[in-house]
Amino acid sequence: MVMQDTGNQLFTESVLDEVLISLKKGTANEKETAMEIIRNLDLADFADRHPQSLSGGQKQRLAIACALASGRDLLLLDEPTSGLDYVHMKETAALLEKLRSMGTTILVVTHDSELIRACCTRRITV
Repeated sequence: MVMQDTGNQLFTESVLDEVLISLKKGTANEKETAMEIIRNLDLADFADRHPQSLSGGQKQRLAIACALASGRDLLLLDEPTSGLDYVHMKETAALLEKLRSMGTTILVVTHDSELIRACCTRRITV
């Protein structure tokens, strides 16, 4: 699950540690796998930084990295593009689309119509 307010979701001493504790049990080459996820979310330069020192968008991407590391078949995301700039929003949309095409079920709660158009196959308006 990725919450809109990541402040309550991140609690380790580094970006790398945050992803490592989220990894699915039994993951081979844990550090390499964690770093690959971190690189895919454009956070490699911050791997040793404390999560609370990151910008809002970087924290959001870290929370997404942790969700990916868990290896779950279902991802729940609350406003996943909150705090992201346009480039990272497009990258996040592409990543969600890729995960969907690989069989991951993704539920997104968002006001971001651009994200919806980019990667969602169904829309429920409340």
